[in-house]
Amino acid sequence: MRPAHCEEPTSATPPDAPKSYETPNLPRSTGVFVRRYVVVDTRGQTRSLTEGQLRQRRTLLDLYGQNSDYLTLHYPEVIDGKKTGNFDVEAVADVIKRQALYNSYRINAEWHASLRQKGLRA
Repeated sequence: MRPAHCEEPTSATPPDAPKSYETPNLPRSTGVFVRRYVVVDTRGQTRSLTEGQLRQRRTLLDLYGQNSDYLTLHYPEVIDGKKTGNFDVEAVADVIKRQALYNSYRINAEWHASLRQKGLRA
C-alpha cells in the first residue's frame, strides 16, 4: 500500500478545494528510456528528464504549467504535522516516476503478450 501523500488524486475536485477551483490539465508520464523519464507537460510538449531534474521545484512547476496551487493542495509539504504552504517536491517527483515506470512496464507487457499469442513461437 502506498503512502497517501504519494498517490495520484482520484477525484477531479478535492473536498477542501475553494469554490473557484478548476481541475487543471495535468502532465502525464509516458515511460522510461535509458534512465530518463519521458513526460508530456500541460502544454503538450514531450520532455525527457533525469531524476535530478525531477527533484527541482522549478522543473515541476514547468510541468504543471506554473500551477503551484494544485501541487500545494494535492501534495502539501508537512513538517512536524503542520502544512508549510508549499508542495512536497519529493512526493510529486515520486508520483511522476511511478507513473513512468508503470507505463513502461505496461507497454512492454502488452508487447510481450502479443508475441506469445496462440500459434506463435518466439
